[in-house]
Amino acid sequence: MIGSASKNTYVPFIGVKMPFVCNNYRSLIPYIGVYRPSVFFTIKNKGFTLVELIMVVVVIGVLAALAIPNMRLFVERNRLTAITNDLLADISLARSEAIKRNLEVGICTFAAGPACGAGASWAPGWIVFVDTDSSGGWTAGDEVLRVRDPASNNITVTPPANLLHFSRRGEVAAGSGAITLCNTNIPGATNLRTITMAVTGRPSTTPGNC
Repeated sequence: MIGSASKNTYVPFIGVKMPFVCNNYRSLIPYIGVYRPSVFFTIKNKGFTLVELIMVVVVIGVLAALAIPNMRLFVERNRLTAITNDLLADISLARSEAIKRNLEVGICTFAAGPACGAGASWAPGWIVFVDTDSSGGWTAGDEVLRVRDPASNNITVTPPANLLHFSRRGEVAAGSGAITLCNTNIPGATNLRTITMAVTGRPSTTPGNC
């Protein structure tokens, strides 16, 4: 205090508008609620650009060009293998039925009826039948055991004779020799299967070239 006591005057402390002891504010102000938070959620565009679509189409085209020929060759080989296995299964059926029934059994070219046809090829299909009257061939009263559908147009099935005939003991009574199955859609030296019928009735298979 400056001046006499009677005048009762004083000089205020410096900084009266800004007190020496300031108001008590929290030293940590929450970050939530400011105009620019730390985590931003941006909107991303969904989809593909024209350039990306063109690149995908080009890649698919290249892969298809490489895969289609191999897939076609794979299918043709499977067709040849399948028809070879079907014929081997029917040969085994005919031989086993001849022994089991003590009757002659034959395999011949399919014809409507079903019956044996006169063609020398088994590509139109074939039938397995029991020669009940032991005539050495097909007659109207014979029992049909199995009928096979025609092979694909590019596959040929050529037996040594129109009829493959098994005796009661399972031996080949007629038609022994080689049955060839050829798929002309397969290039190279693996487009042929040869089934060789021994006189004993047991077949053997070898690959080759048509």
